[in-house]
Amino acid sequence: MSEQTLILPPYDEMKKLLESVDNNSERLHRIKNFHPILLESAGLRLTPKGVVRMLLLAIDDYIYTVGTHPLMANVMVKSIPFYLDVLIPNPELRQIAIDHFNRCN
Repeated sequence: MSEQTLILPPYDEMKKLLESVDNNSERLHRIKNFHPILLESAGLRLTPKGVVRMLLLAIDDYIYTVGTHPLMANVMVKSIPFYLDVLIPNPELRQIAIDHFNRCN
């Protein structure tokens, strides 16, 4: 049995969705440095688990290429459920992603 897939939003739509998640003091830094990493995946077809992996890899990229302190990864990982909420509109697929994320942590 093959896993269900979803298509991430197109670039402009995904950009707006990501901006809606980051509304804290790190907002401008994340929009400038983290969101471009995520936006490379705009329009891709992924499984719900693939979306979780994409987010985790993007955090890793962000931490080690931008030079942010590695402890920041823990803070960013805690925001993954909020990203899943906006990137996966289908409740069933979103729950699969959330369950996978919870098992990974």
